[in-house]
Amino acid sequence: MKEGLGVLRRAGANSAVVAHCLVTSFVAYELVKSAKELGLSVDEDLAVKAALLHDVGRAFTRGVAHAVRGAEYLKGLGYSKEILLAVERHVGAGITEEQAAQLGLPKRAYVPQTLEEKIVSFADKLVEGTSVLGPDHVLARFEREFGKGSVQWNMAKKLIEDMREIYERSSVPSLIGWKSNDKLELHL
Repeated sequence: MKEGLGVLRRAGANSAVVAHCLVTSFVAYELVKSAKELGLSVDEDLAVKAALLHDVGRAFTRGVAHAVRGAEYLKGLGYSKEILLAVERHVGAGITEEQAAQLGLPKRAYVPQTLEEKIVSFADKLVEGTSVLGPDHVLARFEREFGKGSVQWNMAKKLIEDMREIYERSSVPSLIGWKSNDKLELHL
């Protein structure tokens, strides 16, 4: 945990980004515990580290490009390919290769594939700032932003469906409405 906080701080992430990453990593940890209880094979260290580092790119740029920029930064620090992919693929509920080209990103798909990548992306969707939301709120947000039935809405719906059993078995639903302050990282 301290290593990841150090990476965020050295990159220049502001306190709001650090607090969001901490809450997201906690939600990811709770989802990992649930996945294990269901007998699923999941790399806890990978999922929690990637969730903590998922927005490191926000220290350098805004918008969806932060995921690619964050993965590049972490690559320079020697992080594993698995961490890099989880960071790169957390944006939206995934971005298709065609959408990536339209957004000016390197032309490839940024869609979570592994369970760890899905946990990181889903945890990030459940945490808005430092508030924990439910999947229905997440899907409603995608509907407002992209329209019901859009590619992005359908990808969010699929991610929620893929994660539903893990989510419902976890403690995360009891956290809905919980909000941290932006000074969370100072209390570790």
